[in-house]
Amino acid sequence: MVLNQNPKIISNLIIRQASTSLSIKSLIAKIHMLSNSSGSKGVVQLFDPESILDKSHLIAAYLNALETFNENNNSSKSMAMEMLLFASFTRQIDRAVMFAGAKDSKLFIFFSDSKQLYRKIKPLLNTDSDFIPNIDHIVKYAKKLGINISKTQDSMETAHMLLFQKIAVSKIKD
Repeated sequence: MVLNQNPKIISNLIIRQASTSLSIKSLIAKIHMLSNSSGSKGVVQLFDPESILDKSHLIAAYLNALETFNENNNSSKSMAMEMLLFASFTRQIDRAVMFAGAKDSKLFIFFSDSKQLYRKIKPLLNTDSDFIPNIDHIVKYAKKLGINISKTQDSMETAHMLLFQKIAVSKIKD
């Protein structure tokens, strides 16, 4: 993983909890329209918060997607979809969308590596706050990800190690 290769990459990531009055399908269409019409380059992806452990989950998925694109070993045509695949621990797009894709009528996690794109998309969002899950969220959704932990610091570190391991193993095409 390219984690320590460029810390600026990580510091520029935008990970927010958000909602919208639009359907997720309509929001995604508007995001594509905004990014194509403005010439802004960047990754934007929407996730179901009930499938995401914390920010490190998304950062690891993003960095692995970036690495597969840099190595020309990607499974999908877009960085956003590649990231969703890694966040879902699968190489199957339909399974990834069902598992970790944003769902209608719910909060979602907005991810982008472009502040310029985020500023253009932000007016489409009703709520917008930093995604900082509490310990109960982490324990609950770690279990959904197949990681059983308790509420201790050692358990959190173990959860992250297992999470990164699951993401790495998902590089193997299934």
